[in-house]
Amino acid sequence: MGRPGGRGRRTLNLVTIRRGFGVAGIGLLGIALAIAPIAAFQGQMTIVSGLGIAGIAALIVMRLLPRPPAEDADSRGEDADPR
Repeated sequence: MGRPGGRGRRTLNLVTIRRGFGVAGIGLLGIALAIAPIAAFQGQMTIVSGLGIAGIAALIVMRLLPRPPAEDADSRGEDADPR
């Protein structure tokens, strides 16, 4: 029950890399938001700033990577009109 063309290994393609940068960026921004109230009282806002900047940078890289071409209904084998 493996994938065709391989031994069940995932291939690292552009879509996977783009998705990884998106998840990393959102995760870093979420962590920065979660620890901001605690860090504010301890005077460690540089950590929050660094996490926020790293998250924004990851999202910018994700947006700069080219999107895969969109599939149209004919190439998927579906009807163009769903009715």
